[in-house]
Amino acid sequence: MISADREAQADYATYRSAREGAVVHAQIGLMAEYLRVEALRRWNGLAPAGESRRNPGQFLAGRPDEFHIRLLALPALLDRDDLRLSVRHGDDWEHAEQIVEALGHDQLDWQRIVSLLDTQPALRERMAALNDHERQGQRHSAAATLR
Repeated sequence: MISADREAQADYATYRSAREGAVVHAQIGLMAEYLRVEALRRWNGLAPAGESRRNPGQFLAGRPDEFHIRLLALPALLDRDDLRLSVRHGDDWEHAEQIVEALGHDQLDWQRIVSLLDTQPALRERMAALNDHERQGQRHSAAATLR
């Protein structure tokens, strides 16, 4: 996030997928978000109760007309459907434990994690299925909201 910090105008910065053009919120849990304090103060006054109160980054990213957004390219090695490095469900905990068991606690940089996962097709297949399931749920949720 050093490049976001250098751009004093950025209220919010995060990574985006080059394949999908979408902001990376869940699938790759290793990615940081950058939020300026002033933007958080504005978010606090604008965000209604509910989901937007739990995720200020998503709220800001969805309002590019109100906040200055900076999207950084996700490293190509991470921009894949078969990786899931966030912990959102019980299966994710199991995957995280397998990664830590294989690499140890001190060697968890994303490059080493990706190298390990490249040798684990069954694990990547499970991660891809979870990512797909989550995307399907988001589509259903968005469609219900539009009705």
